[in-house]
Amino acid sequence: MLSKLGIRIPNTRAQQLEKHKSNPIVKKVLQYREAAKRASTYGERFMGKFIESDGRVYSSWRVCGAETGRMASREPNLQNIPNEKTFRQCFEAPKGSLLIIADFEQQEPRVTAHLSQDPELLDAFKKNRDIHLEVTRTIFHDPKIKKSDNRRKIGKMVNLAVTYGMSAGSMANRLKIPEDEAQSFLTAYFRRYSAVYTWSKKLKADARKKGYIRTLAGRKRYLNFYSVRWQNIATNTPVQGSAADITKLALARIHKKYPAENFPVVAVIHDEIVAETT
Repeated sequence: MLSKLGIRIPNTRAQQLEKHKSNPIVKKVLQYREAAKRASTYGERFMGKFIESDGRVYSSWRVCGAETGRMASREPNLQNIPNEKTFRQCFEAPKGSLLIIADFEQQEPRVTAHLSQDPELLDAFKKNRDIHLEVTRTIFHDPKIKKSDNRRKIGKMVNLAVTYGMSAGSMANRLKIPEDEAQSFLTAYFRRYSAVYTWSKKLKADARKKGYIRTLAGRKRYLNFYSVRWQNIATNTPVQGSAADITKLALARIHKKYPAENFPVVAVIHDEIVAETT
């Protein structure tokens, strides 16, 4: 069928179809696949398997589910629930109770600012500016971009990609843009936030000498230099790992304040603490 439209591709995998998503039929196919995938993952199968007789969903939590120190959730993975109202509103507190979310706003960029001591980043947070918007304006060279602009999603991705030590190639794949465009975004970011670049280079050099990297709480992560990802890990661990430490310290303080039988926290979604209260 696609060949009749003049679209010749070796297979119909998403990666191939994405190259032709400007075609309305291809766009519809991609949308259908996404909807079908979500319905399969979070539809009747999810409800039949994970909703217990009391109406609650119980997940298994690992305190150190990732090597960076982040927590992990499984059976079901509550951290993978799409961050959209359509999905989130399906989770309700029992009658007479409320679910409240306390999140660390822009947690990882704030940790990056602290670790790198970049004056531009620090100034943005001191003045309570939206750092994702600031980065968006920087990479698109347009100071008039508003928060409602869809380009902010790209700015946010670039902002977080830096903390992950992501390459231009990896970013291009994530954003589905040409690699040279992704590289131009990184160049614009590091031109403005130059201390982040300097910090990242020094971090990797020190890690190479010591063989490990530390989080702000002092946790060590030893590096495998035979892995092609060791430099990404060296950059990401101090940021994501320190963010995980901060979240766990907050949980410890909440636990200290409340008796075990009345512990209000029901989920931890990375930088979000979800609690049930009356």
